[in-house]
Amino acid sequence: MTERAKKLLLEGGYTCVFMSADQTLTSKKRGVAPLLEIIDGKQDLRGSCAADKVVGAGAAYLYVLLGVKEIWAHTISEAARAVLERYDIPYSYGNCVPHIVNRTGDGICPMENAVRDATSPEDALQKIRKTLEWINKA
Repeated sequence: MTERAKKLLLEGGYTCVFMSADQTLTSKKRGVAPLLEIIDGKQDLRGSCAADKVVGAGAAYLYVLLGVKEIWAHTISEAARAVLERYDIPYSYGNCVPHIVNRTGDGICPMENAVRDATSPEDALQKIRKTLEWINKA
C-alpha cells in the first residue's frame, strides 16, 4: 500500500498521501499543516500508510501521533529517521539530508528546530504549536 501512496503522491502533485484499506486522503498543503489538520479533526488514520514530500523530525513525531504503520518520504532528515526508528515505524525514502532547510533556504526548518529536544510525540506537538504561533505573530 505504501508504494501506491508513493505513486499517487508523485503523480498527483500532492505533498502527502494517506492510504488504508478503506480510505485515501491527500493534501497539497505544505509543511506540517495537513498533519495538524488531521490531528485537530480527530480523523482516525491508525494503521494507514503514508507518503510525504518532506519528512523532518516535527512531521515524524506527528506521524507517530497519527499511528501510521509505514512511511515513504521523498526527502527525510536524519533526525526524522531517528524518531521513526525510536517508535518502530518502518520507512523508506528517496533522499536523506542532515536536516530540513527552511523555506527561504538560509537555515534549519523551524519545525525541525522546534522539536530537537522533544521528549515525546506529545511534547513535540506542543513545541510545534508554539512555534507556529510565534511564526504567525511575526
